[in-house]
Amino acid sequence: MKRHNYLLFFFLLAGSQNLLAQNINGYKVYVSRLYATTLYFHDAYTKYNFGEATCPYKFNSLLGDEKSIALETSSDVTAPYTLYVTEGGRKHKFTVIYKEHLEDAERDIYFTDLDLVAQLSKAPVNEPVAASPEPEPPKNEAPAAVQTAETADNNEAKYADLVRRANNAFTSSRYDDALKFYTAALALKPDDIYLNTQVQVIQKNIATAKIEEENRRKDSSFQSYINAGDKTLNDKQYNAARIAYLEALKIKPSDAAALDRLKKLDENIAVDSVKTVQQKKEALYANYVMLGDTAVHKKSYDAAKTAYNQALLIKPGDAAVAARLKNINQQIIADSINTVNRKNADLYAAYINSADKAFTEKTFGVAKSGYDSALLLKPGDVYANAQIKKIDDILAEQQRQARIEIEQQKNEILQKQYNDLISKADEAYKAAMYNDALEGYTKALTINKNDQYSKTKIAQIKKALEEKQLKLKQDSLNNIKYTAAIKKADDAFVVKEYITAKSLYNAALVYKTDDEYTNTRITEIEHILTEDAIKKQAEKDSINKINEINKKYTALITDAQKAYSEKDYTTARVMFSEAAGIKPDEPEARNKIVIIDSELAEIAQKQIIQSQADSLIANGEIAMATQLYPLALDNFKAAMALNIPEQQYYLQRQVSYIQDQLTILEKQRAHEALKQQFDSAMSAYEKGKDALKYKDNYEEVLFHYRKYLDIVGNMDSATLEQSQYNLVNITKYVRTVITNINDELERKSIAGTNKDTVRAKAPVAYAYYAPAIYYPNPKDPALGYVYRKYPDINFFSSPTDQKFDSLLNFNVQSNLIGREIMSLKPELELMDSSGNVKLICQNIDFKHNNVYFKFLVQNYDSTEFLTGRMLLSYKPRGSKDSIKLYPNYVASYPIILGGRQKVLVYVARPAAIADEENLRFELVDRLDKLKLEITIPGSAYNKEQGH
Repeated sequence: MKRHNYLLFFFLLAGSQNLLAQNINGYKVYVSRLYATTLYFHDAYTKYNFGEATCPYKFNSLLGDEKSIALETSSDVTAPYTLYVTEGGRKHKFTVIYKEHLEDAERDIYFTDLDLVAQLSKAPVNEPVAASPEPEPPKNEAPAAVQTAETADNNEAKYADLVRRANNAFTSSRYDDALKFYTAALALKPDDIYLNTQVQVIQKNIATAKIEEENRRKDSSFQSYINAGDKTLNDKQYNAARIAYLEALKIKPSDAAALDRLKKLDENIAVDSVKTVQQKKEALYANYVMLGDTAVHKKSYDAAKTAYNQALLIKPGDAAVAARLKNINQQIIADSINTVNRKNADLYAAYINSADKAFTEKTFGVAKSGYDSALLLKPGDVYANAQIKKIDDILAEQQRQARIEIEQQKNEILQKQYNDLISKADEAYKAAMYNDALEGYTKALTINKNDQYSKTKIAQIKKALEEKQLKLKQDSLNNIKYTAAIKKADDAFVVKEYITAKSLYNAALVYKTDDEYTNTRITEIEHILTEDAIKKQAEKDSINKINEINKKYTALITDAQKAYSEKDYTTARVMFSEAAGIKPDEPEARNKIVIIDSELAEIAQKQIIQSQADSLIANGEIAMATQLYPLALDNFKAAMALNIPEQQYYLQRQVSYIQDQLTILEKQRAHEALKQQFDSAMSAYEKGKDALKYKDNYEEVLFHYRKYLDIVGNMDSATLEQSQYNLVNITKYVRTVITNINDELERKSIAGTNKDTVRAKAPVAYAYYAPAIYYPNPKDPALGYVYRKYPDINFFSSPTDQKFDSLLNFNVQSNLIGREIMSLKPELELMDSSGNVKLICQNIDFKHNNVYFKFLVQNYDSTEFLTGRMLLSYKPRGSKDSIKLYPNYVASYPIILGGRQKVLVYVARPAAIADEENLRFELVDRLDKLKLEITIPGSAYNKEQGH
């Protein structure tokens, strides 16, 4: 009969009223002393218990499955008992009845099908019926031999039952269940070949499945990183692409596709770098040209020259910029000439206006002097000449009238004297001997006080003397301007800028109109320009072609040599190539090209090597930051092999650091491997200790304790003392228990007596010691000045003298719970202070086999407090030595600025502390200058643990 039909058969026999939805009420479960009965549920049970205060049935703990309950008994039971089970929110009630012999369907009862559970909860169930009473055993105890045989029969029945269940689970591919049953059976028969073989097959199947699943996961993760790298590479997000490819290489370190992509990434970076540099040069060049053009527009010629010269530094020999510089020089000359012309025009107008005013006022001498000055600025001016003629006519008429008056006075002597004085004065005036002329005209006035001619002449002389003084000053100013103009012109003439020189010489003539030197230079320039024009025409006619070729060749060689001396090899090579094209037979240019090509090749090779070194260093730094130390070491050593002197010191330090880290990691791996052995040994020890709780369970105890000795039995005391467990004493204890059990079994075998199972007291656990591990401390940009202030401290890892419990406990869970602990409302106020720093213990919380301590650090000092190593310890009563509870996680080592406070969380394994004992927490800053200690009473610790 199938299992479900069998269950329905019993279901129809039983019944009950007032059922809740999907709650089984009164279902009969049969249990025998020969077999264990197992109930399987859909969900993990949360509670199970018998309704009676005392019960002969017990739960079998060998399976360890939270979805199944195994019931067994060691004796006949006459009365039924009530079993309550809560699973998946459903509350079930079963009636447990003793039955000597059970069918298979009665040994394994499945309530995993919720539809079946629902049917059972609705159908009526009969009231439980008591089992038929079996004849009571005799009052006197059976002989020991009989009891031993019964025990053997019970163990054999258990063994057969467990093997049957294991085989059923194995056939159904429920390997986890099968492994539990086979393992439980092995506790009864440790040397059973079939069981050990099945266990190995199952473990191999499980391991193979895990490996396949891990490989699939790795392939998926690898491809995800490759896809992410490809996308970010296409988007030119090179840093993100490099990180993605490196993450892929963590999964498959030698994958060709990932390595090729990294190579392509480096090539793209190099190409984009060259483009970026060129674009920046073009933009800078355009900006300088724009600044120069703007300055020219504002006539700020010096600023314009500066901007254009900066542009030429970026593009030497640029024709457009050179043309702009030449135009500036020409514009400066033109502006200078225009300025002089404007000043002369203004001065001319001033002379004319002054002369016209004097003419109107009939001060003809002053007027004529003004017109003469105007003619100096505008020789041949019609208006000035006309006005001078008018003045001369007026003065002549005045002289004639004066003579008539003298004649009319008929004073020949005076007339003669007057005429002589006037004649001499006129001659002196014409000779510009103004003082003599002034004396003559003054004496003439003594003869004829009304002589208007003499008065006019005297006024003209005084005006002329004033103008002479002004002219001397003007001539002095003109000489200065003339000298400056001549110097610029001579400079231009020397460098053969003849057109510029001629313009400057013409500008100088404004200040000295008839200067012989200037006119000679202008004539010479015109002659040179004429010869240049003839030569240019001769070039067109191929007359002086050879001379021009020589000149051009020489100029190219000169410029090329200059470029070469300035290490502008590209420009030099272009010019030497052009020179070689002009004179193919000349070896100089060809030889220089060979030298330049060699130097360019050497420079290119150095750049390639430098680029390779930079790439290797960048890869090494990324690998080091992600703790891929072997990859980082390969990159740094490869960079060292390129032998770039200025990088060797840095690379040697990096290599030394990585080798130190690899040594530390290797020690940690060896330590972890040893710790895993210790943990496996302790697991076997704990299982053996639990097995001791059951009466006559010697075989299982021996199985686990022998397994314990298989792991640590050959280790010496020094090795055992490295464990956080007291393995030296535990090993002694295990050997003692095994000896006692063997002695007991031997006594039972000989004397036929039944002794209690040997029990042992659990050993005291000791704290675990491990070297410091890397701890990722987050970087705060606001603390940059602190990092620079203490360059020898690595704030991004734990303090070098900090010890930790176990790497295995450093996980994301501790991190997340640590953040949760930080947000707790303070419940304690245990404190200590040193200097201006206060340490307060605010919370103690127990979660997931760890204890979390929350501390608040307050810094009232003006300088920063650098959180350093920390340690929790306690001293058991009657012991001289303290037990150190090293952390397995610390939520950051904060830098606390003056006037600030920070929270830190210290996570450790729980310890058994008596109320009378004390915990001591010690915190030292990174400079070893400040030490804080808090005493935590055991009563406070246990109170929080009770919560």
